[in-house]
Amino acid sequence: MAFGADRRIGLQHLVGTFDVENEEISYRCNTNGSCASHRQRVTDISVLIYQSPVGVENSFSVTQGHEVCAVPCDFRIYRGSPLAKLVIAPSHMKFVIIASEAWLKVKGLCGLIRLSSFDTSTEEGRSKERLRRMALTAATAAMMKVMAMALPLITISLALPYMGKEVFGLWMTVIGFFQLFVFADFGLGNGLLTTLSQAFGKGDLIESRKLTSSAFFLLIGVAVAILCLFCLLYSFIPWARLLNAETDATIRFSAMMVAAVFVPRILQLPFALVEKSQLAVQEGYRTNLWQCCAYLISAICVVVIAHWELGVLTLVFAVAAVPAVFFFLNWCHFFLIDKPELRPTRAAASPHEASHLMRLGGAYFVLSILTTFGLAFDNVIVAQTCGLDTVAEFSVVARVATLLTVALGMICMPMWSANGEAIARGDYAWVKRTTARIVQITSGLAIVGGICLVTVGPLVFHAWLGPSFNASRWLLAGLAAQNFVLAVAAPYFMVLNAAGKVGVQIQLFLLFTPVALGLKFVMASMYGSVGVPWAMSICYGILVLPWIQRYAKHRLNRDGSQKRGWCMPLYTK
Repeated sequence: MAFGADRRIGLQHLVGTFDVENEEISYRCNTNGSCASHRQRVTDISVLIYQSPVGVENSFSVTQGHEVCAVPCDFRIYRGSPLAKLVIAPSHMKFVIIASEAWLKVKGLCGLIRLSSFDTSTEEGRSKERLRRMALTAATAAMMKVMAMALPLITISLALPYMGKEVFGLWMTVIGFFQLFVFADFGLGNGLLTTLSQAFGKGDLIESRKLTSSAFFLLIGVAVAILCLFCLLYSFIPWARLLNAETDATIRFSAMMVAAVFVPRILQLPFALVEKSQLAVQEGYRTNLWQCCAYLISAICVVVIAHWELGVLTLVFAVAAVPAVFFFLNWCHFFLIDKPELRPTRAAASPHEASHLMRLGGAYFVLSILTTFGLAFDNVIVAQTCGLDTVAEFSVVARVATLLTVALGMICMPMWSANGEAIARGDYAWVKRTTARIVQITSGLAIVGGICLVTVGPLVFHAWLGPSFNASRWLLAGLAAQNFVLAVAAPYFMVLNAAGKVGVQIQLFLLFTPVALGLKFVMASMYGSVGVPWAMSICYGILVLPWIQRYAKHRLNRDGSQKRGWCMPLYTK
């Protein structure tokens, strides 16, 4: 497909020739009636390289005597093109061009998902290797999430009739109650993720081993302290009354069910550190694959125990213990076989590194609490302002909308360690370029998902839950706006997390959290549940998004200009 070089896109008209002798492209530009001649030197007289999408190298061989037209930003010649000219496409072909580029970008991303590594001796190879590992981690995370949502549909159909509604409800209550122990590592895991990714980028194995050893033995101490406290208080806490157990069966099982759920979760704390370690060295896909196996074995355990009627407590303990066992197996494989140079040892544990991890982990712990209160208490606010009957409809719609947020999180999370490694190497240009691309991807997905949610959502909820279920378009639009601001901000948070800049995030959320909670209560009182996501979107869009974006760009530009000299600061202190 070729078009004449005299065609225009917008007001720009470019025509040129390739000068083999002087190794230059000469072209003239006609914009708004004014002509100007330009010359651009080519480093390789046989190949012209243009800006490439992710994972795709664009090149076009030019031979002497062929006319060359400078290529505008919305048209590119890709490797393997049969054209003998570089040409400008007319504007009516713009859709075809965009679709072709989108397909090539998807093809390039798919090409990154492979088992063999790229050559990391060059900057280009390291860039491709980071993208490969990010793509593998995101793909396996998606598979893990699908299994996490699909397998319970099977196990619940077996466990519910076997346990009975009351005991099954007690089990779900206990699990929900101890969801708060997601903070039980006091932020040490995130602190290790930041520091280990930077040490990995520097190739400092001694520092890396000090970090893993210090974090591991700190978490052993945390686990022992929590277990001792639990054992001291266990017999004094009225678990049946606390869990609102009323029937004889639930009262009988309540205390033992708490122990069956709680103890395996605390015992896995030191070994769950392998998840952050693998993310730090950009091998998060290994954790995801182990988790997939854990979900599968848990489902098998439920089927076997329910079929053979081996006991309610046996089922509860098995479901809680299987993830802990797989964390232990993953820990042994990773630190003893795959990465023995990172294996935690008592001799390698460093008080200095432990102190640094505790300070950084404490900051992440405070940030996690602030974000939880600012983002995760919508159901409580709706219950207090609109009543429990409204919570049911709101929670279902919000849960569906949250699926998009989870998907976007799976895309952004691998950036944390990849950015940390790149920053440690001084490759700020890669961080800046990749962040911009991920923002485009996440914001684009959020827009498309939001449009689908608002236009098709009411019909889907009507067909799924019946005509009595009311899914307001204003509520769906508010959730779509909430997803959008979160999607745009997430890649910039990954930049700051990778650099260990937690303080600025805490400052932002110290302001955002109380303002957002207050505005959510006010708007929920005025407009019902519809006001909650709109209040969050407004607060986040004003108090968090522009400032986190500004600070991340400032940090990259300042550090990059100091260490690599590739750019000037966009912002001054």
